[in-house]
Amino acid sequence: MAGAGVRKRRWAIVLACAAAAAVVGWTARQLWQPDADIGRPVADARPAPPAHLEEPASSAEPAGAASASQNASDLRADPIGAAPDLRRLYDQFAASADPKQRRIAARAFGACIPAFLPSAGQAPSPESLIQALPPAQKGEREAAYRALYARCSRFMDESRAQLASTHQALQRDADAREPGARAAQALLDGRVDQVDRLIAQATASADPAAIESLSGIAVRLARERNPDQSDAALAETARAVDAALPAVACDLGLDCSANSLWSLQLCATAGACQGDLTARLAARAGSDPVDPVLVQRQRERLLALLRSGRALSAADLLP
Repeated sequence: MAGAGVRKRRWAIVLACAAAAAVVGWTARQLWQPDADIGRPVADARPAPPAHLEEPASSAEPAGAASASQNASDLRADPIGAAPDLRRLYDQFAASADPKQRRIAARAFGACIPAFLPSAGQAPSPESLIQALPPAQKGEREAAYRALYARCSRFMDESRAQLASTHQALQRDADAREPGARAAQALLDGRVDQVDRLIAQATASADPAAIESLSGIAVRLARERNPDQSDAALAETARAVDAALPAVACDLGLDCSANSLWSLQLCATAGACQGDLTARLAARAGSDPVDPVLVQRQRERLLALLRSGRALSAADLLP
């Protein structure tokens, strides 16, 4: 009985570490808590971009050439991580017929809403979040919140009701949700047959943020495979895979620098403010970190599989 208790406690730690590793997909699914009023139904499943005029093209460059150049820039591996104006990306991609582009819009919106959604009757501001910070590392976390708010500020041109409606519309657009989040939900719902399809969707997209969104799935798969939680080696492998996936996403082009959106989010919400994203994730793992040798081994294995050009399955993710 004592051994069973130890195993249960260890699995609880495993799940906590996996949740910490999934921070890059933080955009409202993990660390921001939805506002209580964001739940009203809307008519359309796909949000239309707000009416907003882009800045005119420079007279030195034809408008069509400027647009093509901007689109190419925005469709690089990670258009979100260094973007100074997340509203512009949302406006550009929200009504796209391409689910991958709508996921870019959803990430841009989710990085800002509901986090900075003003309370009823209040002006938009990061001050309430800043005032709630504990004394430890308050300066760094305040700076991170202010940097995030600056990137989000043009969303605040919309009313609270409009932002809440758009949030709900994005929630209803299944294709705009991250494949990893959908795979996790499928496992929770017992729809195991759908998991391979969603993992393949994430890994075939050449989209590092979609790949990172799978972090946390390996531990869930291990629990599905070993429900009595008795296989310690499987648990360690699952932890290493989940910890490796964000690093793999960095290798594939996710902006993991200290000033990236993802690093700022981790600083603001969790107080992990030192180093780049991988260093912050390691610090966030706390008192029970995953063996770095195992993580590196899984990082190299997964990267090789992804660079081979084929979509992965659950069996590839957790062999």
